[in-house]
This record gives sequence, structure tokens and C-alpha cells, in this order.
Amino acid sequence: PLPHLPDGFTPVAQPRSARILRQEILREALNTRVLFGAAWPVGLSGLPPGLTRDAGGALYLPAGHAVPLQYVALSDPAPPGQGEGDLPAAVREPHLRLPSLDPAIAALAREVAGEGATPAEAASRLEAYLSTQFIYSLNLTRPAGRGILEDFLFGRREGYCEVFATALAVMLRSQGVPARLVVGYLDGAWNAYGEHLAVRQRDAHTWVEAFLPGEGWRTFDPSPRATFDAARPAPLLGA
Repeated sequence: PLPHLPDGFTPVAQPRSARILRQEILREALNTRVLFGAAWPVGLSGLPPGLTRDAGGALYLPAGHAVPLQYVALSDPAPPGQGEGDLPAAVREPHLRLPSLDPAIAALAREVAGEGATPAEAASRLEAYLSTQFIYSLNLTRPAGRGILEDFLFGRREGYCEVFATALAVMLRSQGVPARLVVGYLDGAWNAYGEHLAVRQRDAHTWVEAFLPGEGWRTFDPSPRATFDAARPAPLLGA
């Protein structure tokens, strides 16, 4: 468990800059222990003791808290760099694991990334390829006799954010770049009357973090969801 100070504050990480974002969060009752806040959290207050954090940095409540919660999160927008060098082998290996794949996926990743590309170049080129050459769609059915990823890359070429993120993570791993999926929320709707940001289930999103030597985990989002959202009609407001 993370330390819980007498004043109710739970430190999560050392701030990396002087630009700290303070958020007052009201979380409705959810059937999950996961806590939410802007990246990257450095401290929390107003929560019970016993908070934990996994190897990927996700924060969890102790068991038995499927109730509304109100708490304060402090976040430092500066990403937590890892310094020079590479990941320890014990951390690197799980982020390179792959299931049995069609060899064409790795071949496509090599073609798009380019011969001799650095991890940063490979990640940027693969991100750009997926976000510009494929279509965001929520209408996805499982193809008969073909995996979803293979069908996405070599067949229908459209999918939702989880498919885009999975494709990028798998292609990066096939090229020896440690990568992981991140699930959270994107945007939300600003309520001018209540002066708060409302984040709902429809704002859920999935993206990728890739480990770049000398830099650490960097965010990549291959999904062209923003274009899809912008094309949808604005929601109607009740009178």
C-alpha cells in the first residue's frame, strides 16, 4: 500500500516540475477499484488508507468502495522519464511478449517503420500510418476464420480505439520496442453552469505507451477518433 499521512494525503510520486494541476474529482459509484485523474498523478487526498499502485502506475482503492467518492488529485503534466538506458530485463520482457501472429503483421511493421529506424522513429511512423490510412468505426464484427487484428490490418481497415491501440502495440513489439495499452478517458464535456468537466462512459478511450531509451514511456495515439467525433452531430440539450 502507498503511504497515508496523518493529514489524509497520499503521496504517489515526486513532482518533476512546478506546474501542478489540482483536480477536485467526484467519482460516481463504479464497480471498479481504479482511481482516475489527469496524467501524471503525484498525490491524492480525501481517500481512505490502503491505496495501491501496480507496475504500470495505475492506482487502486482498497476493496469494497463501489460508492460515490469525492477526492483531490494533484498531477504533474511532465511525463515521468526513466533517464538514460533501457528498461530492466524483468520489466522489458513482459512488454515485448506476443501471441502467435501472422508473419505479415511484423513484415508490415518493418515496412512502415523503415530499415534502421530508431524506436522513436518507428513509433511515430506507425502511429501516423494507422491514424491516416485507416478509418475509425464503432461497427465492428468478428470476421469468420480470421483474427480481428489481421482483418483490421489487411481486410476492412476500420475499427475502434482498442483495435487501433492493439495494432500499434503489437507492431511495436514485433520490432523490439516495448509497448503497453493504456485505458482511460478522453476529453469530456465542460459544463459552464456548474463549472465542471463531466466525463462519461462514452469518453472512454484506449491508447499506447512505448518505451523510448533515454526518454522513458511516451504516449502515442493511433486512433483518428477526434476526426470521427468532430463529424458527429452535436448532442441535443433538453429544455
